[in-house]
Amino acid sequence: TLNREADMKSIVIVIIMGVVLSAAAVMAHAPSEMDLTYSHDEQMLSIDVAHEISDRDDHYIRKLEIFFNEEKVKDFYFKRQIKITGLDKKYPLKAQEADVITVKAICRKGGTIEEILVVPAADNLEEIKDKK
Repeated sequence: TLNREADMKSIVIVIIMGVVLSAAAVMAHAPSEMDLTYSHDEQMLSIDVAHEISDRDDHYIRKLEIFFNEEKVKDFYFKRQIKITGLDKKYPLKAQEADVITVKAICRKGGTIEEILVVPAADNLEEIKDKK
C-alpha cells in the first residue's frame, strides 16, 4: 500500500502542475496587433504595438527588433510597459520607396508578433491624405 500511496501522490502532483502551467500559459500572450507607419517628411518610423496587460512590471513587451531591407538595424529592450494597452516607439530611419521595414515585438512571457512595411512613395502618401 505504501507504493500505491506514493503513486497516487505523484498523480495528484502531476495534475496540479498541469493546471498551474495551463493557467500561466493562458495569462501570457503575444502582442495582438502592430501598426507601422513611415513619415518621409520626418524620416521617422512609428511603431504601435497592441498588448493589453494588467501588470506592467511583470508582463510586458521586452524587446523590439527592427530590420531594414532584411538587415537588423536596431534592438530596443524594455524592463516594463508604460501603458497597459501596449507600446509606441519612434525610430529615425532614412528610407525610400520600396524599402522593406520589418519589426518584431517580443513579449517577456512568451509570444512574438511581426509586421512588414513596404515603404510607399512619398506622393502616394499625399494622395491617401487627400482622400480622407
